[in-house]
Amino acid sequence: VLDEDQLQRTSKQIDWFLSTKNDNAINPTEQVMLLEIHGTHGEPMTIFQIHPYLQKWRAQAAANNKQVFAFTLLREPTSFYVSYFNFFKHPECKWSWCDQPLVDLTEENLLDSLVPNHQCQYLARYINKEENAAHPVSKAECDSVYHLLQADLDWIGTTEAMQESTLPMLSY
Repeated sequence: VLDEDQLQRTSKQIDWFLSTKNDNAINPTEQVMLLEIHGTHGEPMTIFQIHPYLQKWRAQAAANNKQVFAFTLLREPTSFYVSYFNFFKHPECKWSWCDQPLVDLTEENLLDSLVPNHQCQYLARYINKEENAAHPVSKAECDSVYHLLQADLDWIGTTEAMQESTLPMLSY
């Protein structure tokens, strides 16, 4: 799922999957629905946009004796920004969601373009790159993101520990 419109359309399938209507068609011990929510065009949904969906699905699952497991992977801030810089600021980036101005991939340009708490900003705000550059995300916004992640998600892993913890847990 790449944006909220697509999440709304997909929500109908998830509602069906979590409803009692599917008991004859799906053995819940053998079937898993995996939903990946991922940004498109550099514009991911915020945790505040995703929250009501998770709450609804948890309530549906509980009412119908089904299970929901929600998780995310966060990235260490430096590697997150280096990856962002290499993808979105690359001088050959041709997509409309590239982060303007495009720059040569040098250490100096990387340091000049740093965005404080950038990963938190992606989770907290719909991305308006000009406005966000002028108004960095606040500690209060990041605290709200943190508390909502803790409340809504069953697992918060890191990309750095994905092989050692997240993938074995998901395999189990």
